[in-house]
Amino acid sequence: IGIMLWDDNDKLLIASENSIESGKANGVDFKPGIRRADARSAVANNIVKDDNISDADWVSKAESQWTGLSGNQVRFRNWKDGRVELIEETRLPNGGGVVFNIDITELKKREIELERFKKAIDNSPIRIMMWNDEDKLILINDSMQEQLSKYNVNIEIGERRDELRHKLHPNLDL
Repeated sequence: IGIMLWDDNDKLLIASENSIESGKANGVDFKPGIRRADARSAVANNIVKDDNISDADWVSKAESQWTGLSGNQVRFRNWKDGRVELIEETRLPNGGGVVFNIDITELKKREIELERFKKAIDNSPIRIMMWNDEDKLILINDSMQEQLSKYNVNIEIGERRDELRHKLHPNLDL
């Protein structure tokens, strides 16, 4: 976790070792006294931005958001090298601020993998249902929903396995 504390003039007071290391990797020397705008300008070229926004415009927009911030905000930063950071910025009552940076790259990768897995399951012709350890439905794919609809059975995520059995039983031709 990277942590930075900024004064009311947007100058760095102190940065954690992780912030200092990350800064060095991106061309910023996080020494006390560096201006926040200068730090942003130094990393702007390494940030994934919309194609139609220049580095200078990105810095200006980020500074405007920071200047207007009261309380806190949470956002994501995507780096060109593929890293993803969760950033929480808090404006302090004295006008200074605290910034936390957390590298969530691996979590984002897993999130993408899970989304691909879910799409594969949803599009599978094999009928699939998954239940948690409390016997509540946590996943049902389209193929299974279609099969159940042939029996006029509608089941929702969160329903218990016994509820499905009770809904199906009257429709079964035994």
